[in-house]
Formats: sequence, C-alpha cells, structure tokens
Amino acid sequence: TVRHGSGGCAGDYQALAGAGGTGVAAECGELREVVGDWVAHIRAHGWDIGSWNREAALWGGSLAERLRRALGTTVDRYNKVLQPVAEVLGAGLRARTPEKTPEAWSVALFTEEVVRGGISFVLSVAVKKLERCMRAAGHIPAWQVISSGPDGGCGGVLRVVPDMASVQHDVYEEPTVLLSRSVSGEEEVPLGVSCVITPDAPDVLAHISVRSRQLGVLFAACFDQDQTDMLSALEGKQVMCTTDGATVSVTEASGAVAGVTPKATTPAPASGGGGAGGKVGGSTKWC
Repeated sequence: TVRHGSGGCAGDYQALAGAGGTGVAAECGELREVVGDWVAHIRAHGWDIGSWNREAALWGGSLAERLRRALGTTVDRYNKVLQPVAEVLGAGLRARTPEKTPEAWSVALFTEEVVRGGISFVLSVAVKKLERCMRAAGHIPAWQVISSGPDGGCGGVLRVVPDMASVQHDVYEEPTVLLSRSVSGEEEVPLGVSCVITPDAPDVLAHISVRSRQLGVLFAACFDQDQTDMLSALEGKQVMCTTDGATVSVTEASGAVAGVTPKATTPAPASGGGGAGGKVGGSTKWC
C-alpha cells in the first residue's frame, strides 16, 4: 500500500509491484525493467512517499517519468504495427458490406482500443495516481509531457478554453495552441490544433493522449498555477512551444509561426456527455 497525506493513494500501487509477472512485461522491455526498478525502490525506501529523503524522491520521480514514457512507447509501437493493417482491412470490409461497416471512426480507434484493453491501461491509471502523490509531496516537476509533438516544436495562436469537450469538433483555420482548463481524457483533438496544454492531465493512455501521439500533436500538463496564469496572459498572441525533456518552453513569437496541422481523421461520436520572462532570440520567454 502507498500512503501519503490523507491516505487517498492507499492500495493503488499494488499493480506496480505485481506487473512484472503479467502480460505488461511482454509488451515492452523497458516497461519490464522500470517496473522491476520500481519494486526494488519501494523495498529499499518503503511505500510512504512523504517519508522519502531527497535522494529517494529524485529516484522515485525519475522512475515515474520512465514508467510514463515506456507506456507512451507502447502506444507508438502498437500504432506503427497494427494501425496500417486495421486501415487496409477496414477499407476492404467497407467496400464489401452493404452496411458500409466497420465505420471509419471505429477503424481510426482500433489501435487505441487494443492498448486500452490490456493491462497497460490499468498501469497508466496507477502511474497517474503515483505522480499525483509525488507532486503533492513536492518530488516531481511542474510539467508533464504526454505527447512530445514534432521535432523542433510547434506553434500558433494561443486560445484559452474552459474545457476540451466544448471545442473538440471545432476546426481552426490557423495553427492554434489550446490552453484548456479541463480535460476529461475522452475528447478529440480539434483540427488545426498543434499543441494542447492543460493543468488537468489525464492518464497517458486516455483517448486524447493516444490520439495526440498518433497525430503528432504536442500535449502537456502544467501544474504550476503561476505559469498557467502567465500563459493565459498570452491569449490571442502567436507563441512557439518546444519540449526539453520533461519541460515545455512556451515563448511569445515576434511574428507568425508555423504550426502542425493534424491529419484529417473521422472522429468518434461525441460521448454525450515560474518567474519573470526574459528575451530569448527576439521572443519573450514565459515558461
């Protein structure tokens, strides 16, 4: 059992200790290795995150980051291997069935459903709760990169929205960076959006997390209220977003910047429901 604060994390991480002997180990060599390292770390320092010393906390934070990256790599590998086959089979079946099934949106989500139907999804939920506890104890950084996006970064006009659900089916005519106050995890990435930043991070295998990786969209969470407030002040301005490890740099651009427009896909049906900036290369660095 993991214990921290009010005990809300209790019992959530037995999956981590037991995952080394399950199907998740076969999915990714790095995942197997990091789960083994996590078990060894817990045996050495105990389950009570709040009692860890600085060295143990740094090790724990790095292991949480490795777990999340390994899960993301699993998504990338499955998408590369399975999705092209699913697209070919889906097109062939649609051409031969009077009902035109399977529907295009279900084909687009095939790999995601395969990944989310396995133990990796359970592990991703545990990792999210682990990181929440470690963040409360002050052990991990304010930024969490879920999808790193294109090499060299991306940019566009920054727009602030209350939630992703209200804009998920919108089409942005110019490259756009969205700062969304709320993300449930089941939304689509709107067309024309090159980057999504939120203080409300879903787990790494949530629908929007997987879709962001498939589409090459930068998706990150910022848990520092001061930094998100500074980002809000840039609404309507051109910004450039780049990643450096587990940190995202957002700079105000001096002119229009090139964005990355996600490839058009047929979305699934609606579910129903830091400090002062300085000048950097002609741009104002905010965070």
